[in-house]
Amino acid sequence: MKEQEQYDYLKEILEEEFTTDYWRLYELSILDTEIENIKARCESVFEEMGVDEEDRMLRYAVIGTIAEYFEGQQV
Repeated sequence: MKEQEQYDYLKEILEEEFTTDYWRLYELSILDTEIENIKARCESVFEEMGVDEEDRMLRYAVIGTIAEYFEGQQV
């Protein structure tokens, strides 16, 4: 999965699964920065699970990683 594809994939998941957080980050003008931070956290998930955006297990792993990321953040 290329850099832009990863970014777009994460943005889509954020908007669909973490709607409140997505719009809060957008309103604070830090959405792009936070997506890049999340992308760095998800790097090992992408490496381990491959690049198939249709893979449900990849989606679940990414959602879990994002949830852990937000648990550690106070934005």
